[in-house]
Amino acid sequence: MYANTGAVLRGDIQQAVIQSGGADSGLIGGLVMPPLSVATKAGQYLKIDTATGHLMRVDADASKRNADGSYSRISRAFTSDTYLCEDRGLEELIDDSNQADLSRFLDTEATIAKLLLRNIKLAHETRVAAAIFNTSNFNNTTVGTVWSDSAADPITNLQDAISRLRKKGVDANTLVVNLDVYNLLRKNAKVQSYIFGSVGTGDFRNVDASLIAANLGISQVLVASAAYDSSKKGQAASGSFVWSSSKAWIGNVQSGDFVAGGAGRTLTWTGDASDLFVVETYRDEARRSGVVRVRQHTSEKVVDGTAGELLTIA
Repeated sequence: MYANTGAVLRGDIQQAVIQSGGADSGLIGGLVMPPLSVATKAGQYLKIDTATGHLMRVDADASKRNADGSYSRISRAFTSDTYLCEDRGLEELIDDSNQADLSRFLDTEATIAKLLLRNIKLAHETRVAAAIFNTSNFNNTTVGTVWSDSAADPITNLQDAISRLRKKGVDANTLVVNLDVYNLLRKNAKVQSYIFGSVGTGDFRNVDASLIAANLGISQVLVASAAYDSSKKGQAASGSFVWSSSKAWIGNVQSGDFVAGGAGRTLTWTGDASDLFVVETYRDEARRSGVVRVRQHTSEKVVDGTAGELLTIA
Protein backbone atom coordinates (compact mmCIF):
# COMPACT_ATOMS: atom_id res chain seq x y z
CA MET A 1 0.00 0.00 0.00
CA TYR A 2 2.83 2.39 0.94
CA ALA A 3 6.51 1.85 0.25
CA ASN A 4 7.70 4.21 2.98
CA THR A 5 7.78 3.56 6.74
CA GLY A 6 8.09 7.27 7.56
CA ALA A 7 4.93 9.35 7.84
CA VAL A 8 4.06 11.40 4.75
CA LEU A 9 1.71 14.36 4.75
CA ARG A 10 -1.30 13.67 2.53
CA GLY A 11 -2.86 16.91 1.42
CA ASP A 12 -4.92 15.02 -1.14
CA ILE A 13 -6.69 13.01 1.56
CA GLN A 14 -7.11 16.11 3.71
CA GLN A 15 -8.86 17.94 0.88
CA ALA A 16 -11.06 14.92 0.14
CA VAL A 17 -12.14 14.85 3.80
CA ILE A 18 -12.88 18.59 3.83
CA GLN A 19 -14.87 18.42 0.61
CA SER A 20 -16.91 15.40 1.70
CA GLY A 21 -18.20 17.22 4.80
CA GLY A 22 -20.17 15.54 7.57
CA ALA A 23 -17.41 15.49 10.20
CA ASP A 24 -18.99 18.51 11.95
CA SER A 25 -22.54 17.15 12.19
CA GLY A 26 -24.10 18.16 15.52
CA LEU A 27 -20.89 19.80 16.72
CA ILE A 28 -20.77 23.41 17.93
CA GLY A 29 -17.42 23.50 19.76
CA GLY A 30 -15.63 25.22 16.88
CA LEU A 31 -18.34 27.91 16.85
CA VAL A 32 -18.36 28.56 20.59
CA MET A 33 -14.55 28.57 20.78
CA PRO A 34 -13.44 29.49 17.25
CA PRO A 35 -9.92 28.47 16.15
CA LEU A 36 -7.11 30.99 16.47
CA SER A 37 -3.65 30.22 15.11
CA VAL A 38 -0.73 30.87 17.44
CA ALA A 39 2.94 31.14 16.52
CA THR A 40 4.29 28.94 19.31
CA LYS A 41 3.20 25.64 20.82
CA ALA A 42 3.13 27.13 24.32
CA GLY A 43 3.20 30.64 25.69
CA GLN A 44 1.75 33.38 27.84
CA TYR A 45 -0.74 36.11 27.01
CA LEU A 46 -2.11 39.16 28.79
CA LYS A 47 -5.75 39.82 29.63
CA ILE A 48 -7.39 43.00 30.91
CA ASP A 49 -8.60 42.50 34.45
CA THR A 50 -12.22 43.52 33.91
CA ALA A 51 -12.81 43.96 37.64
CA THR A 52 -10.14 46.66 38.00
CA GLY A 53 -9.44 47.56 34.38
CA HIS A 54 -11.45 50.82 34.20
CA LEU A 55 -13.56 49.43 31.36
CA MET A 56 -16.86 50.89 32.55
CA ARG A 57 -16.04 53.54 35.12
CA VAL A 58 -17.53 56.91 34.30
CA ASP A 59 -16.42 60.29 35.52
CA ALA A 60 -18.11 63.09 33.62
CA ASP A 61 -15.09 65.38 34.05
CA ALA A 62 -12.31 62.76 33.76
CA SER A 63 -11.78 63.34 30.04
CA LYS A 64 -11.69 67.11 30.40
CA ARG A 65 -8.27 68.58 29.70
CA ASN A 66 -6.48 69.71 32.83
CA ALA A 67 -5.59 73.35 33.53
CA ASP A 68 -1.88 72.61 32.98
CA GLY A 69 -2.62 71.33 29.47
CA SER A 70 -2.25 67.65 30.31
CA TYR A 71 -4.83 64.88 30.01
CA SER A 72 -5.78 62.40 32.72
CA ARG A 73 -4.32 58.96 32.30
CA ILE A 74 -5.82 55.56 32.95
CA SER A 75 -3.66 52.74 34.20
CA ARG A 76 -5.05 49.42 33.04
CA ALA A 77 -4.88 46.34 35.21
CA PHE A 78 -3.72 43.19 33.46
CA THR A 79 -3.52 39.54 34.39
CA SER A 80 -1.73 36.80 32.50
CA ASP A 81 -2.57 33.27 31.47
CA THR A 82 -0.69 30.49 29.74
CA TYR A 83 -1.52 27.95 27.08
CA LEU A 84 -0.10 24.69 25.78
CA CYS A 85 -1.27 23.32 22.46
CA GLU A 86 -1.37 19.58 23.07
CA ASP A 87 -0.39 17.20 20.28
CA ARG A 88 -3.58 15.23 19.61
CA GLY A 89 -4.08 12.52 17.03
CA LEU A 90 -5.45 9.11 16.16
CA GLU A 91 -4.30 6.34 13.82
CA GLU A 92 -5.97 3.38 12.17
CA LEU A 93 -4.52 0.35 10.41
CA ILE A 94 -5.75 -0.66 6.98
CA ASP A 95 -4.88 -4.31 6.46
CA ASP A 96 -3.65 -5.07 2.94
CA SER A 97 -6.30 -7.71 2.35
CA ASN A 98 -9.07 -5.43 3.59
CA GLN A 99 -7.76 -2.58 1.47
CA ALA A 100 -7.95 -4.70 -1.66
CA ASP A 101 -11.56 -5.59 -0.91
CA LEU A 102 -12.78 -2.22 0.35
CA SER A 103 -11.20 -0.21 -2.45
CA ARG A 104 -13.76 -1.67 -4.86
CA PHE A 105 -16.49 0.28 -3.07
CA LEU A 106 -14.96 3.38 -1.51
CA ASP A 107 -11.89 5.53 -1.07
CA THR A 108 -10.55 3.65 1.95
CA GLU A 109 -7.96 6.23 3.03
CA ALA A 110 -10.34 9.18 2.81
CA THR A 111 -13.10 7.27 4.60
CA ILE A 112 -10.82 6.22 7.46
CA ALA A 113 -9.40 9.76 7.72
CA LYS A 114 -12.91 11.21 7.91
CA LEU A 115 -13.88 8.79 10.68
CA LEU A 116 -10.70 9.59 12.61
CA LEU A 117 -11.33 13.32 12.21
CA ARG A 118 -14.84 12.85 13.58
CA ASN A 119 -13.36 11.13 16.67
CA ILE A 120 -10.89 13.99 17.14
CA LYS A 121 -13.57 16.65 16.72
CA LEU A 122 -15.86 14.83 19.14
CA ALA A 123 -13.07 14.89 21.72
CA HIS A 124 -12.62 18.62 21.05
CA GLU A 125 -16.36 19.06 21.57
CA THR A 126 -16.17 17.42 25.00
CA ARG A 127 -13.33 19.73 26.05
CA VAL A 128 -15.19 22.85 24.90
CA ALA A 129 -18.40 21.71 26.62
CA ALA A 130 -16.46 21.04 29.83
CA ALA A 131 -15.00 24.56 29.71
CA ILE A 132 -18.21 26.42 28.81
CA PHE A 133 -20.60 24.52 31.08
CA ASN A 134 -18.25 25.04 34.02
CA THR A 135 -19.36 27.11 37.01
CA SER A 136 -15.71 27.78 37.84
CA ASN A 137 -15.36 29.68 34.56
CA PHE A 138 -18.66 31.58 34.41
CA ASN A 139 -21.15 33.04 36.85
CA ASN A 140 -24.02 30.62 37.43
CA THR A 141 -27.66 31.41 38.20
CA THR A 142 -30.17 28.72 39.12
CA VAL A 143 -33.61 29.41 37.65
CA GLY A 144 -36.62 29.57 39.93
CA THR A 145 -38.61 26.99 37.97
CA VAL A 146 -36.87 24.21 36.05
CA TRP A 147 -37.45 24.42 32.32
CA SER A 148 -39.09 20.99 32.14
CA ASP A 149 -41.93 22.39 34.28
CA SER A 150 -44.97 23.65 32.35
CA ALA A 151 -44.88 26.82 34.47
CA ALA A 152 -41.28 27.65 33.50
CA ASP A 153 -40.54 31.01 31.91
CA PRO A 154 -37.28 30.53 29.97
CA ILE A 155 -37.57 33.79 28.02
CA THR A 156 -37.66 35.84 31.22
CA ASN A 157 -34.76 33.81 32.65
CA LEU A 158 -32.70 34.51 29.54
CA GLN A 159 -33.68 38.17 29.32
CA ASP A 160 -32.60 38.62 32.94
CA ALA A 161 -29.25 36.99 32.14
CA ILE A 162 -28.81 39.23 29.09
CA SER A 163 -29.53 42.26 31.28
CA ARG A 164 -26.98 41.15 33.89
CA LEU A 165 -24.36 40.72 31.18
CA ARG A 166 -25.19 44.09 29.63
CA LYS A 167 -24.55 45.75 33.02
CA LYS A 168 -21.05 44.25 32.84
CA GLY A 169 -20.53 45.70 29.37
CA VAL A 170 -21.15 42.42 27.55
CA ASP A 171 -23.44 42.18 24.54
CA ALA A 172 -24.82 38.64 24.53
CA ASN A 173 -25.06 37.29 20.99
CA THR A 174 -25.25 33.51 21.47
CA LEU A 175 -27.33 30.98 23.39
CA VAL A 176 -25.91 27.46 23.79
CA VAL A 177 -28.19 24.53 24.63
CA ASN A 178 -28.27 20.85 23.82
CA LEU A 179 -30.98 19.24 21.70
CA ASP A 180 -33.18 18.18 24.62
CA VAL A 181 -33.18 21.68 26.10
CA TYR A 182 -33.83 23.19 22.67
CA ASN A 183 -36.92 21.01 22.32
CA LEU A 184 -38.11 22.11 25.77
CA LEU A 185 -37.79 25.71 24.64
CA ARG A 186 -39.68 25.05 21.41
CA LYS A 187 -42.63 23.47 23.23
CA ASN A 188 -42.73 25.74 26.27
CA ALA A 189 -46.10 27.53 26.52
CA LYS A 190 -44.63 30.88 27.54
CA VAL A 191 -42.07 30.76 24.73
CA GLN A 192 -44.91 30.03 22.31
CA SER A 193 -46.99 32.92 23.69
CA TYR A 194 -44.04 35.30 23.71
CA ILE A 195 -43.36 34.66 20.02
CA PHE A 196 -46.88 34.19 18.63
CA GLY A 197 -49.08 36.00 21.13
CA SER A 198 -52.04 34.17 22.66
CA VAL A 199 -51.82 30.45 21.97
CA GLY A 200 -54.65 28.09 22.89
CA THR A 201 -54.12 25.11 25.18
CA GLY A 202 -52.68 22.24 23.18
CA ASP A 203 -52.08 24.51 20.18
CA PHE A 204 -48.45 24.03 19.18
CA ARG A 205 -46.75 26.25 16.62
CA ASN A 206 -43.36 25.63 15.13
CA VAL A 207 -40.57 27.48 16.89
CA ASP A 208 -37.05 27.25 15.51
CA ALA A 209 -33.66 28.55 16.64
CA SER A 210 -33.87 31.68 14.50
CA LEU A 211 -37.20 32.71 16.07
CA ILE A 212 -35.86 32.23 19.59
CA ALA A 213 -32.74 34.23 18.73
CA ALA A 214 -34.71 37.05 17.12
CA ASN A 215 -37.04 37.39 20.10
CA LEU A 216 -34.14 37.46 22.54
CA GLY A 217 -32.32 40.03 20.43
CA ILE A 218 -29.26 37.82 19.88
CA SER A 219 -27.55 36.54 16.75
CA GLN A 220 -27.80 32.80 17.15
CA VAL A 221 -28.95 29.81 19.14
CA LEU A 222 -26.40 27.01 18.88
CA VAL A 223 -28.00 23.60 19.35
CA ALA A 224 -25.56 20.87 20.35
CA SER A 225 -26.77 17.47 19.22
CA ALA A 226 -23.50 15.52 19.15
CA ALA A 227 -23.64 12.34 21.22
CA TYR A 228 -21.11 9.83 22.47
CA ASP A 229 -21.12 6.34 23.94
CA SER A 230 -20.89 6.81 27.71
CA SER A 231 -20.65 3.09 28.52
CA LYS A 232 -17.46 1.43 29.68
CA LYS A 233 -15.59 -0.99 27.45
CA GLY A 234 -17.38 -4.31 27.24
CA GLN A 235 -20.74 -2.89 28.33
CA ALA A 236 -23.80 -2.29 26.20
CA ALA A 237 -23.67 0.99 24.30
CA SER A 238 -25.32 3.97 26.01
CA GLY A 239 -25.71 7.17 24.03
CA SER A 240 -25.48 10.52 25.81
CA PHE A 241 -25.30 14.10 24.63
CA VAL A 242 -21.89 15.75 24.98
CA TRP A 243 -23.46 18.96 26.32
CA SER A 244 -25.46 18.62 29.56
CA SER A 245 -29.24 18.93 29.70
CA SER A 246 -29.01 20.72 33.06
CA LYS A 247 -27.33 23.88 31.77
CA ALA A 248 -27.74 26.70 29.27
CA TRP A 249 -25.07 29.28 28.47
CA ILE A 250 -25.65 32.75 27.10
CA GLY A 251 -22.93 35.22 26.24
CA ASN A 252 -20.67 36.74 23.65
CA VAL A 253 -18.91 34.61 21.05
CA GLN A 254 -16.33 36.08 18.68
CA SER A 255 -13.65 34.86 16.29
CA GLY A 256 -10.33 36.51 15.51
CA ASP A 257 -7.72 37.69 17.99
CA PHE A 258 -8.47 38.44 21.62
CA VAL A 259 -9.12 42.13 20.92
CA ALA A 260 -12.40 41.08 19.26
CA GLY A 261 -13.67 39.85 22.64
CA GLY A 262 -15.71 36.72 23.17
CA ALA A 263 -15.62 34.01 25.80
CA GLY A 264 -12.99 31.69 24.37
CA ARG A 265 -10.82 30.37 21.58
CA THR A 266 -9.40 27.09 20.39
CA LEU A 267 -5.72 27.98 20.12
CA THR A 268 -4.16 26.05 17.26
CA TRP A 269 -0.43 25.72 16.68
CA THR A 270 0.27 25.15 13.00
CA GLY A 271 4.07 25.05 13.32
CA ASP A 272 3.97 21.25 13.20
CA ALA A 273 0.80 21.04 11.14
CA SER A 274 0.00 23.28 8.21
CA ASP A 275 -3.72 23.50 8.98
CA LEU A 276 -6.32 22.87 11.70
CA PHE A 277 -5.63 19.18 11.12
CA VAL A 278 -3.33 17.15 8.90
CA VAL A 279 -3.52 13.65 7.46
CA GLU A 280 -0.47 11.41 7.26
CA THR A 281 0.10 7.86 6.03
CA TYR A 282 2.90 5.38 6.54
CA ARG A 283 3.68 1.67 6.23
CA ASP A 284 3.63 -0.86 9.09
CA GLU A 285 5.18 -3.89 7.40
CA ALA A 286 5.12 -6.01 10.55
CA ARG A 287 1.34 -5.93 10.35
CA ARG A 288 1.16 -5.88 6.55
CA SER A 289 -0.89 -2.73 6.82
CA GLY A 290 -0.99 0.86 5.82
CA VAL A 291 -1.60 3.38 8.59
CA VAL A 292 -3.70 6.55 8.35
CA ARG A 293 -3.09 9.22 10.99
CA VAL A 294 -5.01 12.44 11.66
CA ARG A 295 -3.51 14.92 14.12
CA GLN A 296 -3.56 18.54 15.34
CA HIS A 297 -2.24 20.79 18.16
CA THR A 298 -4.91 22.59 20.20
CA SER A 299 -5.60 24.31 23.51
CA GLU A 300 -9.15 25.27 24.44
CA LYS A 301 -9.08 28.46 26.50
CA VAL A 302 -11.71 30.58 28.24
CA VAL A 303 -10.19 34.01 27.70
CA ASP A 304 -12.94 36.08 29.35
CA GLY A 305 -15.05 34.59 32.12
CA THR A 306 -17.24 37.71 32.26
CA ALA A 307 -18.33 37.27 28.62
CA GLY A 308 -21.05 34.76 29.45
CA GLU A 309 -23.35 33.37 32.10
CA LEU A 310 -24.56 29.89 32.95
CA LEU A 311 -28.12 29.03 33.85
CA THR A 312 -28.82 25.87 35.81
CA ILE A 313 -32.17 24.87 34.40
CA ALA A 314 -32.76 21.37 35.79
